[in-house]
Amino acid sequence: MNVLVVDPEEGAELQLKEVLSQEGYGVTCLREPLRAPEEIRQNRFQLIVLDVSPGSGGAESLAVKMTFFFETL
Repeated sequence: MNVLVVDPEEGAELQLKEVLSQEGYGVTCLREPLRAPEEIRQNRFQLIVLDVSPGSGGAESLAVKMTFFFETL
């Protein structure tokens, strides 16, 4: 399973990557949420972990992802 972790905090991102990798998941990490839609277009992810706390940029990125998802249905 491929997982995309999007979190501007390096510590949180690295912890998630370590835990998920130890469990056998392929993990791609991004610290810039607005780059996530392009990464999703280029790769297949079964799970996306996204920080949507205020000021993280995650909520804006989520809106773009949802638009992309519904356009591809």
